Amino acid sequence: MEERDQILIERYLAGELTAAERLDVEQREKEDPLFRQALLDYSIARKALQLKQREELKRRFAERDTILDKKKPEVPSPGRNRIYWIWLAAALVIALVVWKFLLLPDKAGIPSASGSNDSLEIALPPAVGSDTLMVRDSGKVKEHIPPTRENKPDMAVKSKKGGELFAAYFEPYTDAMMDPTTRGDEELSQLQKYQKAYWDGEYPKAVELFPQLTPDEQGNDNYRFTYANALLETGKTNQAISILESIIQNNRSRYVAEAHFGLAMCQLRKENIAQANDWLMRYVKLDKARKKEQANEIISKLKE
Repeated sequence: MEERDQILIERYLAGELTAAERLDVEQREKEDPLFRQALLDYSIARKALQLKQREELKRRFAERDTILDKKKPEVPSPGRNRIYWIWLAAALVIALVVWKFLLLPDKAGIPSASGSNDSLEIALPPAVGSDTLMVRDSGKVKEHIPPTRENKPDMAVKSKKGGELFAAYFEPYTDAMMDPTTRGDEELSQLQKYQKAYWDGEYPKAVELFPQLTPDEQGNDNYRFTYANALLETGKTNQAISILESIIQNNRSRYVAEAHFGLAMCQLRKENIAQANDWLMRYVKLDKARKKEQANEIISKLKE
């Protein structure tokens, strides 16, 4: 099949054709058996790729849940330390009795040597949830309010939601147009080596090979888009952001829409939640966005 037919089928399945182009494809499907079979095979391959991506997403969710479960503190079973607490309570009672009757006889209601007990003050325990102390003074009970204590703000716990969502939802973008159709007996060009490394998931190798391409190839925004994905996968987030922003600004790549999703993933990785949400909101409004379902799921989780 000619390359232009492959591109036509890809755009048809992606819903990118105009109404007139779509009618032409459907008419050709009825009249051309070879084209109809190619369209069917391509549709099956596309669905298989989507299923593979969905299974990978489920696997990442399962790994994340396993990690989170391991971080949960163990809850002790009721009654495990019952004997310990009983002994502790008994020890406290004994300590109070000794303190009251032996160490502080003058303040326990026992007359002093002078026989006077007018200065007796006994601090009564405060009511639960109250800072007010009740003090007995010469047989009268009066309220004693302790000095105001300075309230210290709780230390904020840094959220890791962005990193978790990045791990769950990001994977370098691929579609059938990126498949490097090469034969095993031919010598590969630098561009073909780069495309093959990216397609095979060898992202560090792809990052190493991209600077070896010709200036024209390095300036191609379609190739730059895959390079940005490889950079993000290998932890070079700031470089990926710079490239994706320029792709959107140039507006000449077929992956302009997906560059919005890529920027959202970059901001999630950097824990910039507000910026990530902003890019996702822009992305779901684009007609050519292919991951709207995932983007809406992330937006919903960011609100939790």
